[in-house]
Amino acid sequence: MALTLDVKPPANVFSQSQEQRRAWLNKAILQVAEPGWRSLLQKVLRGSVTDAPTLARAIQSIPLPKEPDGTDWSAKLMWGSLASATLSTACAWALYLRLI
Repeated sequence: MALTLDVKPPANVFSQSQEQRRAWLNKAILQVAEPGWRSLLQKVLRGSVTDAPTLARAIQSIPLPKEPDGTDWSAKLMWGSLASATLSTACAWALYLRLI
């Protein structure tokens, strides 16, 4: 199910045989970018992950992606835009109410 978030399944997937669906799942798993997730999905497809605690341990063992180097300017842009909009709205109301 989680695999279909990244890879769009074929329209006729429910009318295909189990072997065809399994072949599509194998191809879709190979398209997943992170090798940690790829190996986990292959284990699930093979049936070696059979219960929730095993799945939870496997997910926890996947290394987190590294943060990109450099600064994140998107938060600064958002707060600057919000402050600018607030200031211009306050000035517009002050002019409308003839406070300035």
